[in-house]
Amino acid sequence: MKRRGHLWLWICAFTGILILILSLTNSMTDNTVTPPKPMTSAVTPVLQTRSEHTQAEDERIHKQIQKRVDHSTPEVIVPIIDKETVSFNGQSRNGFTLQANQTAATQTLVINMENTGRSSFTYQLVDPAGTECSIDTIKPDKQKKIQYTWINQQAGDWTIRISNKDGSPGSFSYAVQTQS
Repeated sequence: MKRRGHLWLWICAFTGILILILSLTNSMTDNTVTPPKPMTSAVTPVLQTRSEHTQAEDERIHKQIQKRVDHSTPEVIVPIIDKETVSFNGQSRNGFTLQANQTAATQTLVINMENTGRSSFTYQLVDPAGTECSIDTIKPDKQKKIQYTWINQQAGDWTIRISNKDGSPGSFSYAVQTQS
C-alpha cells in the first residue's frame, strides 16, 4: 500500500513536469509577436482613407482643420494651375486638377474669377467627391476671390459649374492657384 502511494505520487509528479516542459516548449516555438499599440497625437488627428469614412466625416475633419489653420504664417503662392476665359450659353462646366502636398496636411485653393459677360451668373465649386465647397453669384463686370482650405484627401479633379437663370450667353475668366 505504501508502494502504491509512492508510485501514484511519482506518476503525478512526472505528469506535472511533462506538462510544464510541453507548455514551455510550445511557448518557445510560438513565433507570434504582439505589435506595439499605436501612439495617438493630441495635435494631429489620424486621417482615414476615403473608403473608411463618410462624406460627413470628411466635412467634420475639414472644419476642424480650418479652425486650426494659423493665418498669421506667411503663405507661399505657387504658379497658376489653370487660367481660362470662357464663353457659355446658360451654363458651363470647367475643371482643373489639384495634387496632394506631401509636406502639408492642408492647402488653400485660391480662384480669382471675373464676370466678363452682361448678366449675373452663379458659380459652384465642387471637389472630386462631388461635395459643393463654395457657391455664390457674381454680377456683370465684378470680380470674386474664392478661398477654400482643402485637405490632401480632396486631391484630384475639381469642377467649376457656372449657370445663369435665363440661359443667356455669358462669359467669365478665372485663374486657379494654391497656397501652402
